[in-house]
Amino acid sequence: MGQTVSRLEKLAKTDRYLFHGSPIKLRVIEPRQAYNNFQPDGQPAVVVTPYYEIAVFRAIMLAVKAKLGRQYFSGFSADHGRLSFRANQETLATAKTGVGGFVHILDRDDFQKHNSMEHRSLQAVLPVQIIEVNADDLPPNIETV
Repeated sequence: MGQTVSRLEKLAKTDRYLFHGSPIKLRVIEPRQAYNNFQPDGQPAVVVTPYYEIAVFRAIMLAVKAKLGRQYFSGFSADHGRLSFRANQETLATAKTGVGGFVHILDRDDFQKHNSMEHRSLQAVLPVQIIEVNADDLPPNIETV
C-alpha cells in the first residue's frame, strides 16, 4: 500500500470525512445534477462517498474519460460494503500513462446520507484537504471487461 492510500485509509477510519474524486482540483465543490441510467437522480447536489477507494477510482477514470471519449468504460459497485471495480482494457492502459486526479476530503457533517454508497449536500462545500492521486493509488483487482 502506497503512502497516499495509507493517508486516505487513516482519514476514512476516523469516520469524520467523506470523499469526492475529480480529475481537477476544486477549491469549492458546487452542486451538479447526478444521473442514474441516464435519468436525473434527485436535485442537483454535491455527491460524495464514505469509500476513499471509489473517490480514487472516479478521479482517475474521469480523467481517462476526458482523453478517450467513446472508447472509455468503467464502473464500480458495493455489495454489503464489498467494493468491486471494472474497466475495459483501453481505459486501464490509458490510466497507467500518467493520468492523475484529486480526492477531495470533506467534513461528514456537511452532508446527508443518500444511500450506503453516497451522501449529498444541496449547498456548495469547501474541501478540508485535497490529495493528488495517480494510477498507483487505484484499487487492486480492477476487473477487465
